[in-house]
Parts: sequence; structure tokens; C-alpha cells
Amino acid sequence: MTEIREGSLHKKFEVEGVIFEIFYGYSTEEEKQHGWGPQPQYPIFTERPQYTARGFPFATAYQDCCEYYQPIRQKKEDNWCYNCKLFDQREKYIGICTCEKRREAVARSGTQESNETNDGGRCL
Repeated sequence: MTEIREGSLHKKFEVEGVIFEIFYGYSTEEEKQHGWGPQPQYPIFTERPQYTARGFPFATAYQDCCEYYQPIRQKKEDNWCYNCKLFDQREKYIGICTCEKRREAVARSGTQESNETNDGGRCL
């Protein structure tokens, strides 16, 4: 069995023409200090938004929901994207927010960034 090391590639996949490389690492310094092993580090799209070619924002299943949240199940503790009717899950933890209002807001503001990098490693 191969030892998992910080910076090692966990997996590589494509969503809507964007290639994501997910690397192992630590979310906090405390994780490292406690001696826990590195974990896959998925992008944090709330900090570094990324968009499909059509202008829809990428989202992770466990990020906090936005103002347009439409719950699948009414549970107060499940206010994450994975519980939203507008979340189109494409990979285990990554999907696309299909909210037309969010897409239109991005188009109006001109804030759509390129898909050059993400917090999970590299987005090619």
C-alpha cells in the first residue's frame, strides 16, 4: 500500500470541460500538529469562485447554501448545497449551481474569473 503524502495527487477529473486535480493536504495547521494524515483538499469556491463556460458557478456539496437555496428536504442542519434542488452534483463533492439568478448576477457584474487555479490544487 502506498503511503499518502501531503502534495500527492488524490485524483483528477473533468467537469464541464474544466479539469480538476485534487491533492492531499491539511485544512488547518492543527490537523498536521495532531499527526492526522493528509486528506483530499477540494476547492473552496466561496473563496475562489470558478464558473462553467456557460457562467454557472461551481460548488462543493458541503459549502453553505446561498440566498437562492431551495431545499430538497426541510432540515435546518442541512443547509448545504447538496440539499439544494439547484445543485447538480457531477463528482463526489463537486457540482454546479444551476441557479439562473446567480448566473445572471455574475454576467451583469463581470466578475467571472478564469478557471486557472483552485484551492484543491490545480484546475487546468
